[in-house]
Amino acid sequence: MLITYGILIILVTLCRKHYWTSNPILYWDYIKRNVQLVPLKTVAEMFNTLLDNNFSVNARILAIANIGGNIAMMVPSGILIPLALPRIKSFSLFIGCMMIIIISIELIQLFTMAGSFDIDDILLNLAGAVLGFWTFSKSKRYLSR
Repeated sequence: MLITYGILIILVTLCRKHYWTSNPILYWDYIKRNVQLVPLKTVAEMFNTLLDNNFSVNARILAIANIGGNIAMMVPSGILIPLALPRIKSFSLFIGCMMIIIISIELIQLFTMAGSFDIDDILLNLAGAVLGFWTFSKSKRYLSR
């Protein structure tokens, strides 16, 4: 299940339309324009989209999909990783592992021009992974009673 989930994550995050250029100046311009390092900036923009009546229904749906999708996408990792890899059952080790995975995905998206590097994506993905880990640990305690 973990391998299937990993393949799905790769398909969702990396196998979409890429921006291609053979011009190195355009490549580095793309990189510069697609890095967002201000925490909660994108999330705030998405919430503003939801609350502002001037935005279309489609824009609001995309905002919900962006926030919810980034969280939901990593919930299974919080369950599958501790199940498949017994050494990663402590919360701190799990968080370290997830940070490496999520940042790697963001960097690969950026450098392959399949997406951007957004700190908010990292925070939302991590929140989803923690939610999954919490669910896993709670269900484990409940089942062991």
